[in-house]
Amino acid sequence: MKKFSDWTWDQEKRLGKREDPQYVTCRRVKRVRAKNGSDVCVYRGANNTWALQVEFNCPQQFQCKYDPHNKEPSIDSVVDSLNDSFKK
Repeated sequence: MKKFSDWTWDQEKRLGKREDPQYVTCRRVKRVRAKNGSDVCVYRGANNTWALQVEFNCPQQFQCKYDPHNKEPSIDSVVDSLNDSFKK
């Protein structure tokens, strides 16, 4: 008999030990530009699913992993850390 870690993803799904991740449409709520020109964007989806991305161009919406009932990420701390890293 194989160990649990030896099973493939599909075998674990068939055995009921793993599920496929669910995705929902997340729409952009906030957008802040850092000093280096990259954008920090916060997205919100169904049941308070939050996502945060740091890119040079943030899309209006995208498919994010469903993770219900979370808190909104702190966009200010991310922007501050990005700005501090480029001061050095």
